[in-house]
Amino acid sequence: MMVMNAYGIKTDASITDNFMDAGNKYYTEYLGTARKLGLVAGVGGNKFMPEANISRQDMSVILYNILKQLDELPNGKNGMGYEKFVDTAAVGGYAKDAMKILVEVGVIKGNGNELDPKASATRAQAAQIVYNCIK
Repeated sequence: MMVMNAYGIKTDASITDNFMDAGNKYYTEYLGTARKLGLVAGVGGNKFMPEANISRQDMSVILYNILKQLDELPNGKNGMGYEKFVDTAAVGGYAKDAMKILVEVGVIKGNGNELDPKASATRAQAAQIVYNCIK
């Protein structure tokens, strides 16, 4: 929701093919729109688990997909080199490209010399990453 709002992506109230666990909540239209646009894929079994904690790598993939869809992927090398983080081997294969690009452009700063890809992202971390993208 944060990224979609930051980039002005409007929700589609007519979505009929949402995740089975999307429910009828404040985020339901966002989730359906994100799925329709190919920004999120879910966790399998037609589920998204919208109220579960999100990992830093999953957050990175969603952000990357949105920026790519909008042709807003930043470029350049403004951040620390991806290889300088000691835990890059822990990054899931599906998230490696997203995390690598977002680290190297300076959107993701990491925690010292660690990315903590499987750790839960806090709201503050999510807000900081979105801010880094739009500034």
